[in-house]
Amino acid sequence: AINMSWDPILTNMVAYSGVDCGCIAGLDGSLWASSENFKPTPDEIQKIVKAANSGVPESCSVGGKKVITVRCGDKCLSATGSEYAIDVAISNSAVVVAANSDPKNNPGVNRLLASASAATADHLTKSGY
Repeated sequence: AINMSWDPILTNMVAYSGVDCGCIAGLDGSLWASSENFKPTPDEIQKIVKAANSGVPESCSVGGKKVITVRCGDKCLSATGSEYAIDVAISNSAVVVAANSDPKNNPGVNRLLASASAATADHLTKSGY
């Protein structure tokens, strides 16, 4: 596989309405690109992947901040907490997390995050990831 430059893909995703941070990671939880203020641990990413694949809501967190899973399954997960709202889409080999760091003041932001993560994961799938 060609070596992708992940930063422009992350920059594009963060430019979507409602998104102010996020990351792209491997299925093993290793971060490929992430916003400065958004650094989930490999363990946190793996838990998110498990819930997104199984459809069984897990208690998830990002950067130590708890988020409540609202919806999961079909390689997607939507969750919100007091510090972050996240929407996750999984391609063949990547985990895309679109996030908002002020969900209290952005009601309904998960719908916007879902557009960003889905479009980004779709782009990665088409690129062989």
